[in-house]
Parts: sequence; C-alpha cells; structure tokens
Amino acid sequence: MGENQQDENHKSKAFVKNASDKEQVKEAGRKERDRKKIEMADLREILALPVGRRFLWRMLAKCKTFGSVWHPSALIHFNAGQQDVGHALLAEINEADPAAFLKLMQENYKPTD
Repeated sequence: MGENQQDENHKSKAFVKNASDKEQVKEAGRKERDRKKIEMADLREILALPVGRRFLWRMLAKCKTFGSVWHPSALIHFNAGQQDVGHALLAEINEADPAAFLKLMQENYKPTD
C-alpha cells in the first residue's frame, strides 16, 4: 500500500456532507454510536488483560492524573495538558467499565509501611 493511500485510510471522514439532509444526519448519528460502541469494546478487552491494566495505570501516572500540575514556570501548562489527557483516559475507562478503576487501584496499591 502506498504512503498516500495509507494517509487517506487514516483520515477521519465527515459522516454528514449535507447537514440539511435528515437521513444523512440520522445515519451519521448511527455511525457515531457504532464507533463509540467499538471503542468501548476495545477498551474493555484491554482492561480484561493484566498487561493492559498495567499499561493504563502507567499512563494515568505518567499524565499526573492524580497529582498536582503546579510548577513555577510555563511548565505548568505542559503539566496541565498531560493531566487533561489522563482525565480523558480515566473518563473512558469509567465509561467502558465502572468497576475497572477500582480494580486498577487495588492491583497497584503499595502499602507505605
């Protein structure tokens, strides 16, 4: 497959070409719901695997999802952006499986004693 064709396959296409066409809008809504179902099913499969849960926990930690983003320089903006990604990931995890985050926390609990 050529490079240009690969680029074309990875571009997202608009579901609606004519917003005044009720059928196109209705079909676009169906396609969007189907896409979201597939994404949630994918995430549930990742959460079902110990290696997937470990990876997601590392990403949540790397994004400083539960920590402070404070820094006395412009780095605070970078940190806030990372944390925003972590929050988005956490929201998707909770949407895919409301019990998954608790499992992630239990599996990664390390007593301080």
